[in-house]
Amino acid sequence: MNRVFLGAMDQMVSRQISRDTLRSMKRSASEGYFTGGRVPFGYRTEPDGKRARLLPDDAEAPVVKKAFALCLAGLGALAAAQQLNEAGQLRRGACWKKTSLLYMLQSDVYTGTRTFNRKNKKTGQLKPSAEWVQVESHPALVSREDFERVQIMMQERAPSRAQGGTPRSGFVFSGLLTCGVCGNPLQVVNGTGRGGVLYNYYGCCAHKKGAPRCLFRPTRADLFDDWLMGEVLAQLVTPEVMAHAVHEVSDMGSRWAQGQEGKAVRPAGDTRKGHARPG
Repeated sequence: MNRVFLGAMDQMVSRQISRDTLRSMKRSASEGYFTGGRVPFGYRTEPDGKRARLLPDDAEAPVVKKAFALCLAGLGALAAAQQLNEAGQLRRGACWKKTSLLYMLQSDVYTGTRTFNRKNKKTGQLKPSAEWVQVESHPALVSREDFERVQIMMQERAPSRAQGGTPRSGFVFSGLLTCGVCGNPLQVVNGTGRGGVLYNYYGCCAHKKGAPRCLFRPTRADLFDDWLMGEVLAQLVTPEVMAHAVHEVSDMGSRWAQGQEGKAVRPAGDTRKGHARPG
């Protein structure tokens, strides 16, 4: 009984601490103070007594604004990342990738908002947006209107997942090839030719990692597979290889036949048990 009572008390105290912590963070954020965590790209912390405030960084804030402007102009995250990299506007010394730029573009911190109670601490799962707590806490780098427009544009550009999963490539050497120019993996991409015919190509995907677009020229995947398969077979199916294979098969057949001959053959006969009846 005592254990049940103590357990219930622990839960009550834990919930009260969580509520007090959330209330304290909300109050600090609404007063313009930074509540901890990693400083978002585009901002810096400015000490204010024992606490700190989140303020725009003079070097990084223009990069954030340009990224949103590029997307508002119609560029996708990959194309915008390439333009930023080519302009030397990097992410704290690292090249922008599609994923890192998408993460930034989807963060409402750039509207001057701090969001709390977003995830369940026990499961790590995202809570319903109705349970989130949002507080205006620091200077915005983009307007709420522009931020929402970018979200809509990204959703419209996102590929449909109606059929579920990622389509698998049916090409023989997909996932096995690397670029001879820069050493990055080759990936199957597609394009429409004359008459609306869809073709598949092996193309270099270095630009998806934030690097400048490679000089590798896309190659028809079906034609390349036919050529490379012919080269592989030409190396494997030679007279010497075939002679060796025939010799191996012949030896295996001989060993099998010898094993069969060595087995004892049980003679047929009367196997009934018992003694003869007396006369």
